[in-house]
Amino acid sequence: MMKKISIWLVIFTLVAAPAFADGGQCMQKCMGKAGDGLTNLALGWTEIFTEPYDARKKGDNVLVGLGKGLWNAVGDTVGGAINLVTFFIPKATVPLPEGGIDWFKK
Repeated sequence: MMKKISIWLVIFTLVAAPAFADGGQCMQKCMGKAGDGLTNLALGWTEIFTEPYDARKKGDNVLVGLGKGLWNAVGDTVGGAINLVTFFIPKATVPLPEGGIDWFKK
């Protein structure tokens, strides 16, 4: 049991060390990436409603907006989950459709 805990502690230390090496800038990026990932994971499905609404408001085809909303919802949700899981690697970011949902940046 102690051997497994020691191995996990070493792995965590090796993974987390770069986050603390540059004076906290990496830590801020990591936390920002985790926040964006969590937001897109939790709210990605709302694109199903917002895209058709935006299309209707612009006078475009609502069905095209619905298709775009479905595409963005899946992309935001899956990309948010991947970004949340890999938050400790700030440079490995999954590009999201239309930039994803930037809840914290607005």
